[in-house]
Amino acid sequence: MTTFNIRGDQKATTINNVGRDMVVEGNFISAGSFVVELRDQLSQLATEVGRLELPADQRQAVEVELAGAEAAADAEEPDAGGIAGRLEKATTVLRDAGALVGGGTAVVQSLQRLGELLGPAGHALLALLSAI
Repeated sequence: MTTFNIRGDQKATTINNVGRDMVVEGNFISAGSFVVELRDQLSQLATEVGRLELPADQRQAVEVELAGAEAAADAEEPDAGGIAGRLEKATTVLRDAGALVGGGTAVVQSLQRLGELLGPAGHALLALLSAI
């Protein structure tokens, strides 16, 4: 028999008591904190994009993709791949508008953080950003 002692001062969103080997594949993160941080970063990105000077058609295209990403993040089970795809489309529009060079530093930082948060689904977004 294995005994696990959890002290009162130990805090974690997930505690896994395993008597033998434990294999964790993929991202091992708390879903609650992931969603909160994802929503915060999407909100921050929308704020930063709002500060950019963009032609009306490009602004509208980016805002549609960001709204779609925010809606997907608000779903009961957020679809990381769908969110990443929308962010990739928004990034492409911003890149083509030249908005990510110079004054778009905060936007790039927000997109990078979102790419990291999305794990494997965000790899294409991170690759797109690294090519800028």
